[in-house]
Amino acid sequence: MLAVTNEVCPEKIKLFEEISLSTRTCVRRTEELGNNLFSQLKDIIPSLDCFSIAIDESTDISDTAQLLIFIRGIDKEFNIYEEFADMCNIKGTTTGEDIFKNIENLFEKLGLSLKKLISITTDGGKNMSGIHKGFVGRIKTKMIDNKFETSMVFHCIIHQEALCCKVLAWKNVMDTVISTINYMVTITTVDDLEGDFPQGGKGATRPRLLTALSPQHAGTFSLAPLHNVRSHHGLPCV
Repeated sequence: MLAVTNEVCPEKIKLFEEISLSTRTCVRRTEELGNNLFSQLKDIIPSLDCFSIAIDESTDISDTAQLLIFIRGIDKEFNIYEEFADMCNIKGTTTGEDIFKNIENLFEKLGLSLKKLISITTDGGKNMSGIHKGFVGRIKTKMIDNKFETSMVFHCIIHQEALCCKVLAWKNVMDTVISTINYMVTITTVDDLEGDFPQGGKGATRPRLLTALSPQHAGTFSLAPLHNVRSHHGLPCV
């Protein structure tokens, strides 16, 4: 931290030296920030006319299930709020009932009403989307019991794409795309396209020729080599 400060703003290094960066202090400040954000979200909730939630459950390296809950709502003035509501640690089983209880507890803490819940987005797992014992089935049952209109249910599109990637072969597509784009940005001379460009092509590089084709966008973009990198969902990133 001090090494970075010395490079970025050396004149303020004394101020940073007075800041306590012990583990206990950092944990306490992080908790205070989290509590403040939760309090702000709680103040927003009463003004929402309706809201939706997106939830995802995964297991971390310590073999503890983490349930992430996001909320998106809108008020009468059409102001849209989208916030990370909570992260729940689930010990033991991760059944639809376990997930439902954690969501129910969060709703009680925030003062959310199922009556205003209009949509649910999940990862599509059986414990999430099961119509009887899954989370969706449990929450719909409670909404029906309270005579509320049931919410719409969506399968997260990123998870759908990840499932598609397991059966689709991308190599033939990505190899062509990468080869084409890298050819366009390679710094080489192009002498045989002189008559096709307003500024002439002799001795010009391919990036400059592309700029000549679209001069009005010359300062708004830049080209970089493309590599086939995969995201944590297994999707190709370009």
